Amino acid sequence: MKKYNSMRVRLIGIVAPVIVALTTAVASAQEADPGGKWHFSAGIGYRGGMKAEASGSSRVQQEGIQAARNHPMTAPLNADNITQQGNRTFDDGFVNTDIFTTLDGKTINWGYQNASQYNSAANTMTYQRMIPPSSVTRSVSVTTDRNTDLSTDDHFDAAGLVMRLTYDLLQRQNMSLSLAVDLRGYWNMEQSLHGSTFQQTINEKTFSVVDTYVYGTDPNSTIPPAPYFGGTNPSTDPLINNVPTSATRSITQTRSSVWHAANDIMIDLNSDLYQIGLGPQFELQPIRRLRVNVEPSVLLNYIRTDVTRNETFVATYGDGSMTTLNSWQDSYSDSKWAMGLGLQGGVNLGLTESWSISLDAGYEYVDKVHVDCGPNKVSLDLSAYTLSASLVRSF
Repeated sequence: MKKYNSMRVRLIGIVAPVIVALTTAVASAQEADPGGKWHFSAGIGYRGGMKAEASGSSRVQQEGIQAARNHPMTAPLNADNITQQGNRTFDDGFVNTDIFTTLDGKTINWGYQNASQYNSAANTMTYQRMIPPSSVTRSVSVTTDRNTDLSTDDHFDAAGLVMRLTYDLLQRQNMSLSLAVDLRGYWNMEQSLHGSTFQQTINEKTFSVVDTYVYGTDPNSTIPPAPYFGGTNPSTDPLINNVPTSATRSITQTRSSVWHAANDIMIDLNSDLYQIGLGPQFELQPIRRLRVNVEPSVLLNYIRTDVTRNETFVATYGDGSMTTLNSWQDSYSDSKWAMGLGLQGGVNLGLTESWSISLDAGYEYVDKVHVDCGPNKVSLDLSAYTLSASLVRSF
């Protein structure tokens, strides 16, 4: 704000002395005659160096949305009391009780799937049981990489129509003082502002949780080759212990994936600018059919702005695929008046006594306007360097 206030002070400091000096020079000139001549011009204009800015937060941040939540791997301890007799089912077999288990701790009611489970040298049978994949066998680690305010801008220019009506107040041979009224219009000035304020990295890991049981086999029993599922003949079926010798749990990471989630904010603006300018015009004619002029002016600006804001929260996975996790849209329209100051100069090339061509260049300061849309504030700085070319009719 200090920057623009300083610019306005400097522009006033330039315009005011120019008005006083040139008015004094023309008014005090010898042989000065009353004016009375009208001049009307119409043509095309150009504005460059205008700027749109956006600041503020985002819907993701305001609503506290997360792509995922931290979640440690929480597989519980094995709750099986292996000192107790009972029925136990595994992924590769089973060990159940029979009618004599309570007497001797052994059972014929057992089976196994693979030859590798049986260790004849140690007289042991090994079984495994995997915990089904679920949230307890998965961990999620979330890191927030970006959590900032939006700060983005876009410079733009525009073309439009310009008109001017001047009336000569004082005139002498090669100098004149006129009152000028300017009308200008610039339509469909489009800008796009883009940025991101929030990003997370998600590291997901999946674990295999396996319980391994070891049973002692009866050394006096012959273990049939796998696969074997007994428990039908107490007199001939082989025996193993019903209570396991040991039970251990192993946890192994089986998969790891990293993906990212970020919000994307796109703000599209469409603005119209209408101007009324009023000020003196000082003109000098160094040679026939060539006039040089300078025009300081006070500007009244009408600014209409349509704002459309789109925000998406998108997950990007390791394979390049993307998923939209959430989306929002906001829109707003506003019209405002703003004051301004201008200083421009130009040349007028005479074609005939009544027709001429005017070429002008200058700078205009226009007060900033602000528009709120969703969680963002959009600022329009329509101060600009100006160029115009017009056809002039004098009468």
